[in-house]
Amino acid sequence: MENGIQPKQHSGEDSVHFRSEDSSGSDAFRLNLLLVLAVFSLAYILSGRIDGLLELGVWVFCLVFCTYLIADSIYGIVKAKGKGLRGVLVDGDGILDRSSWVSVGRVYWHEIKTIYPINPSFFGIPLPRQVIGLDVRDGFLLRRSARIRFKVWLNRKVFRTPDIQLSSGKLRKSRTQVLFVLQEGLRQYELRSISEAKELDPGG
Repeated sequence: MENGIQPKQHSGEDSVHFRSEDSSGSDAFRLNLLLVLAVFSLAYILSGRIDGLLELGVWVFCLVFCTYLIADSIYGIVKAKGKGLRGVLVDGDGILDRSSWVSVGRVYWHEIKTIYPINPSFFGIPLPRQVIGLDVRDGFLLRRSARIRFKVWLNRKVFRTPDIQLSSGKLRKSRTQVLFVLQEGLRQYELRSISEAKELDPGG
C-alpha cells in the first residue's frame, strides 16, 4: 500500500507498518548536544566557581543525567543498526516500536492500559513534537531490562508523563492516523478478551 502503510500477515491477522523517515541526522545532533552539556557541566564543577552545596548538587545532577542520556542514546542508536524494521508495526499481538533511539520494542496488547495523544511542553512552552502516550501494566516491566524499567520509573515519578512515549513525528503518517490504528487495535483486543472470557464461562 502507498504512503508508508503496508499490510502484512502476522500471527494470522493483518498488520500495519508505519514506516519512519531516516532520523540518523537528528539522532547525531541530539547526541552531540548531550555531549556538549555533559562536558560543560563537568568543566563547571571542576572550575571551583560553585557556591554552596545546592548549586553543586544541581550541576552534579545535570552531569549524571546527561551522562545517562548519552549512554542511553548510544545504546539505542547501536541497537537500531541492522534492524529491518524502522517505524511502528501494529499487529494482532500488539505494538512493535522502532521509530527512534528511545523506542522500547515490543509491547503486547494485554500489557497496555491506555493509549492517548499528548502535547509536550517545556516550562509551559508547547513543543512541536508529535507524541503518543502509552500507560502500561506492571507485567510489561517484569519482562523488561533494568534500563527500560528505569525509564518508565523516571516518566512516572519524576517527569509525570506517560509510561512510554511513542514519537510519531518521524512517521510517514499523521499522529491522528497512527493514534486511530493503535486505539482501534487495543479496542479489538479488549473485545476479543471479553468474548473469550464468555466462551470459557458460559454460565457467568
